[in-house]
Amino acid sequence: MRQIKRTPAALAGDGRGRSTMRASFDCDPTRPVQAVLDRLDGVRRAGRDWIALCPAHDDRSPSLAIASGDADVVLLHCFAGCAASDVVHSIGLTLADLFPRPRGLGGPRTRNRISAEARFRAAFSTVLHEATIIEVAASDLAKRATLSEEDRQRLIEAVERIHQAWEVLRGHRNA
Repeated sequence: MRQIKRTPAALAGDGRGRSTMRASFDCDPTRPVQAVLDRLDGVRRAGRDWIALCPAHDDRSPSLAIASGDADVVLLHCFAGCAASDVVHSIGLTLADLFPRPRGLGGPRTRNRISAEARFRAAFSTVLHEATIIEVAASDLAKRATLSEEDRQRLIEAVERIHQAWEVLRGHRNA
């Protein structure tokens, strides 16, 4: 069941004649999808997913599909053709906000106590996660969208994390 937030900020207009009243769904507030849904107008359920007005263009009828994919990654698709980076930037987020933050392996003492199999799984999971970030950025660049400085830095961080994971995997293979 949908609950409408009725705070003074939520009832304010957006300058384009639309109400900015937001809908709150039964989502874990720590999940990235909730951060996105909380910032969109006209959100409603569509099966297991959601649709909303796209904030990146003057949308009069919901054209933005929102889904929570594997590992709580937020998937966005604007049927009018807006790039995901344009959508997230227009609601004050970045592409990195579409992904849950990966958990680190801890400091040197913790790392020594983690089994080789656990290190391998964590490194492989990191590679998959960071590759998805690279894929999203590449998709936006292929559509001739530019990346913000923050997204560019996150892309560099993704490459660095993949290199670090490779070192873990290389060490596991030789062990």
